[in-house]
Amino acid sequence: MYAGVANTSFANASENLLEVGDLVVSAKQVERVTKGIGLERTAERDRAVAAYLDLPLVERKAAPQGVTAPAAAVVGTDGGRIQILDRGAAGESAVPAAAAADPATARRAKNRSRRPLASQRPRRPTRRRPRRVHRRRRPRWSVAAATGVKTRSAC
Repeated sequence: MYAGVANTSFANASENLLEVGDLVVSAKQVERVTKGIGLERTAERDRAVAAYLDLPLVERKAAPQGVTAPAAAVVGTDGGRIQILDRGAAGESAVPAAAAADPATARRAKNRSRRPLASQRPRRPTRRRPRRVHRRRRPRWSVAAATGVKTRSAC
């Protein structure tokens, strides 16, 4: 089985078995044995998955046997800091506690009640010139002039 899976072809696996284990096995026999054992393992996996899915949700999501849940939990944050709003001051605009660590956060918090920062203001669209429509010009020479044949347009 290992030789059939580890090599790039069943012929290479047959040669490998001859060199390493002094076993004379044809490439077709290596292929049949490898596929047969692979089908057995696939069926075993499918049975294990079906048994797992038949369990109730509480048992499926429980900790494995012999493992106890830790006493502490981990909280992941975006940006590496938690911003906590101080609601103690009723009349003042509250600034996040992490403002000292991040000057941009402090600026945004202070300017919320006032005019927005220049980078946050919407820009007025620039005046654009209308596109010029180019008309097709007549060629300087015409078929009638080149051939001497008069056509309706040349008349």
